[in-house]
Amino acid sequence: MSKIVLYHGTLSLFDAVDITRGKGYKDFGKGFYLTGDRNHAIRLAERNRQIETKRRELLQQPDAAIPMHLYTFEFDADLLASSKFNIREFRDDEIMEWVEFVLTNRATATKAHDYDIVTGATADDDTRLSLQVYRLGGYGDIDSAVAKNALVAALKLDVYPTQTYFGTQRAADTLKLTERVEI
Repeated sequence: MSKIVLYHGTLSLFDAVDITRGKGYKDFGKGFYLTGDRNHAIRLAERNRQIETKRRELLQQPDAAIPMHLYTFEFDADLLASSKFNIREFRDDEIMEWVEFVLTNRATATKAHDYDIVTGATADDDTRLSLQVYRLGGYGDIDSAVAKNALVAALKLDVYPTQTYFGTQRAADTLKLTERVEI
């Protein structure tokens, strides 16, 4: 059995993955996201802490420490080749398919597909702005190849590591938590 190590950086403290706690309007839909890059997971936790700090400032809430946590999970790589789960892996040469998928999922609070697990590129932090520019025709006629290519260029997909998404509890239950540390 071959293992894949995946990381999740967060402000939340938990003992088991609960996909219903995920947020909507994300690249692959509402679910649980991980990365194979430990440092990227830490950067995501840091970004979330900055957002939470700003939120607390705006609400004039008392200044309190906001701990960050790094979770390490193992996943059985053989499951990716099995027929137990409905899996979508976006290859590097499927950027336009990835763009369509992200556009669809970023437009809904739930998820717009029936995949248990999805792997693919991670867009940068300006994804929301880039998608708004695209939807307003800022890159050219919506749905045109010119507009989609401009969107891909704006997202800087080569900067970030691949993300792995678990969209069903059944799939998330295959993750084995091996470590949780405060960072």
